[in-house]
Amino acid sequence: MVFGLLSRKIIRGAGKRGVEYSFLFVHPDGGQLSQISDILTAGHIRPVIDKVFPFARAKDALGYLAKGKAKGKVIVQMR
Repeated sequence: MVFGLLSRKIIRGAGKRGVEYSFLFVHPDGGQLSQISDILTAGHIRPVIDKVFPFARAKDALGYLAKGKAKGKVIVQMR
């Protein structure tokens, strides 16, 4: 309920665009992550990557996300 109240603006914006927004809690599971890794490696699914930032520009990456215009994943590269 708390997240619903905090997400009112996002939910309204989603409704205006004809899409549904929901908040989901997940628990990391090593087995599932391994399966996802296998699917990605096999090329069955491809993530949409919008932009890659070096670690030194992590703050810029957060600023970019805050603009709300990312069309895919925004990555902060550690190495």
